[in-house]
Amino acid sequence: MREPADEPRGPWRGIADNRPFAPHIAEELWFALRNTTSIHHAPWPQVDESVLLRSTIVLPVQINGKRRGEIVVPIDASEDQVRHIVEEEPTLRRWILDAKIKKLILVPGRIVNVLI
Repeated sequence: MREPADEPRGPWRGIADNRPFAPHIAEELWFALRNTTSIHHAPWPQVDESVLLRSTIVLPVQINGKRRGEIVVPIDASEDQVRHIVEEEPTLRRWILDAKIKKLILVPGRIVNVLI
C-alpha cells in the first residue's frame, strides 16, 4: 500500500529523512516509488515529544566496589526508594544475604554503591 506523497511514513519516511544528506538519490528513490511530486515539497516529519520522555532509568549497582547488577528505578526516586528496590532485587539478594547495609551511596542518575 502506497502512502500519499504529502505524508512520508514507513520506508517513504526513511527516504524523506535522507533528503538533506543525499538529495539526488532521495529524489530518484522518491520517484521510483511512483510519487508524482518532488520529495522536497513533502513536509518534514513531525516529532512526537511524548515518546522522548523517560519515566525510569537503569542504574548499575556495586556491592563493596564490585558491579553486581542493575536495577530499574523511577527518574525521581529518593534514596529510600532505591534502598528498598536494591533490597528486594532477586539478583542482588545473594550478595547482600542477611548482612546489614552499612551505607548506600546514590549518585542520582548514575550509580548505586552499597557497602555491607
